[in-house]
Amino acid sequence: MKLSLRWKMLLMVFVLIIAPVLILSLDNYRATRNMIGDMMRATTRDALQSGVDVADGFLKSVEEAAVMLSRLITTETGEEILTAFQAYRESHDDIENAFFGTNTGAFYVYPPAPGGLPPDFDPRNRPWYAQAVQARRITWTEPYVDTGSGKLVVTVALPVYGTNQSELVRVLGIDVTLERLSNLIASRKVGSEG
Repeated sequence: MKLSLRWKMLLMVFVLIIAPVLILSLDNYRATRNMIGDMMRATTRDALQSGVDVADGFLKSVEEAAVMLSRLITTETGEEILTAFQAYRESHDDIENAFFGTNTGAFYVYPPAPGGLPPDFDPRNRPWYAQAVQARRITWTEPYVDTGSGKLVVTVALPVYGTNQSELVRVLGIDVTLERLSNLIASRKVGSEG
């Protein structure tokens, strides 16, 4: 079937109109898809940074509490220590426990470990103690299983020195469970439903 000149001209005009529309549509689709992808990456990055900021703020507050408790406890009487630890723990349910070990091997913890600690427990042999003594400043441990609770924790540990700053008196620590940190980060909302 042979097309007349009129149909050939119409077909050519149609192609000349449709071709640019299709090209513009495809280009617009690609640009929009890239823009949405960039926006999703930026939103995700912001949400992750927000989670990091929340966790960092929480861990910083635990460090500040360790410093506060180290200054609050001025003697080694068990009642004063446990009262201070109890007051802190009861007002901060986001921590597992507060404790310290002395340079003589004494150990105070609140709340007490369920079932008690092993009879040969010596805080000076624990990683949190040694790490704080070696660093001579506030430190965080790698995750480990807590002797008293059996939970996976990280510890902020702070060495406390005597008045002349040369004799180690005690190492104070506060445990935070990894479950608590995970819940804290998971509580951050990503997007409208995540």
